[in-house]
Amino acid sequence: MRWSVIFTDRPPRFGPLWWLVYLRPGFRHVHAARYDGGGRWQVVQVVAHRLEVSTIPEPDYPARMRESGARVLEVERDIRREYVPQLGYSCVSVTKALLGVRGARILTPYGLWSYLLPHGTGHPEGNTRAATSTSGP
Repeated sequence: MRWSVIFTDRPPRFGPLWWLVYLRPGFRHVHAARYDGGGRWQVVQVVAHRLEVSTIPEPDYPARMRESGARVLEVERDIRREYVPQLGYSCVSVTKALLGVRGARILTPYGLWSYLLPHGTGHPEGNTRAATSTSGP
């Protein structure tokens, strides 16, 4: 199953969150989207400490996110029939669970980005700076 993993600088619908200053700019939130084949995207993300699953009727949701400054990786889900434990409840843990990613040390969006690139489970789509950039666009 193919997912678009989207890394952004700011979580949606949040006010100022004090801990965001400790996260790498451009990698302060992560969520995932999957195309359903009918012109809609299924978007899964943590919003205001709750899980939000929404359907967005848009032909290319990842392209729109790239245009707004997000980094996007296209990832094939690692389908395993084993338990994938997650630490805590955050945008990173939910995205890791969707992808079947193990790794207790992956705690931040940038940590997940760094894990996905060299492990061959994803590739930067669109913006070629996404593979090498560590700061905002």
